[in-house]
Amino acid sequence: MPLPSLPEQQAIAAFLDRETGRVDRLVAKKRELIERLKEKRTALISRTVTRGLPPAAARAAGLPANPPLKPSALDWLGDIPKHWEVIRFRRLIIRLDQGWSPNANNYPAAPDELGVLKLGAASRGRFYPEDNKALDEIPEGVIPITPGCGDLLISRANTPDLVGDTCIVKGNYPNRIIPDLLYRLRLRADTNGDFVCWFLLSRLGRAQIECDARGSSGSMVKLGQGHVRAWSLPFPPLPEQAAIAAYLDEETAKLDALVGKVEEAVERLQEYCTALITAAVTGKIDVRKAVAHA
Repeated sequence: MPLPSLPEQQAIAAFLDRETGRVDRLVAKKRELIERLKEKRTALISRTVTRGLPPAAARAAGLPANPPLKPSALDWLGDIPKHWEVIRFRRLIIRLDQGWSPNANNYPAAPDELGVLKLGAASRGRFYPEDNKALDEIPEGVIPITPGCGDLLISRANTPDLVGDTCIVKGNYPNRIIPDLLYRLRLRADTNGDFVCWFLLSRLGRAQIECDARGSSGSMVKLGQGHVRAWSLPFPPLPEQAAIAAYLDEETAKLDALVGKVEEAVERLQEYCTALITAAVTGKIDVRKAVAHA
């Protein structure tokens, strides 16, 4: 390592203590902002799927603004709009299937090749068909389940904070096979899958999921089909479900974009800090005057 004189070593150390401290404080503030934005996102989802659209958005969608409320009869849910129902998942489900997990390769399949989906394919409301393992062939006699447009996927086993993660499939993927750790739900015609997905991502949806998750290991828990069928959710008329889903798509996209920008700023600050340290300890910048004027 380069070894300057002791006074210069001390000057470099003092300079880096001061400058990296400034960067660390900036990074901490930006991370606090990220957490506030994420909390705002969660609160927005939870309020909208239980109370409906805010007045301006409701009027723009041709829906009643500030509708009267009624008790939901569920302590954890509280009041809901008077024209909504509370419904069990079992009444919404036409079909609930569990996938199949064969021995697959450790690399992803091309779009025209067979691939078994990984758990990450259903993540935070989005479907990632590229998150899969290539499969050479389907054994004779096995009829695999593939995701189709409008299917709701729910992870049945994962860590406590990820079990029950969900998404809606937006297209047909005949070359993607659903594994045994994912459930595929097909919902009845008067149900908007995006609305259901948003509810499961809300605080109240997650609370039901986490209450039912079971397992001998704290790192891996599971949900049974009976759990899924027994969950409850507030259920507005279909046009309102669609309007709520569209509103949340738009508003959460704005918040996600803000989070992304702040995360990029954090990354740039960290890169600057690394470059500053490297330049100082290799003599590329003379820090003695900076320390003298500090």
